[in-house]
Amino acid sequence: MDANERMPGDAEAAAAVAGMQDVYGRPLPSVGDWISWHSADGIRSGRIEAISGDVHLVMQKDGTLANVSPSQIARA
Repeated sequence: MDANERMPGDAEAAAAVAGMQDVYGRPLPSVGDWISWHSADGIRSGRIEAISGDVHLVMQKDGTLANVSPSQIARA
């Protein structure tokens, strides 16, 4: 969105959301979301295919699956 598409109050609403995320935390990603995570080999990324308990099953760019825990997920 650029300055020509902004409506009155958009900046205030965005600041309120950012403030609430700082206080209450960011929601965990869900199935279909693209995520990046920390692995022993560095930062990896992929799309969440399934979630079982605390394990996210992620399809990596190379077509392999990875088990990712919430603590590994990189936060923006």
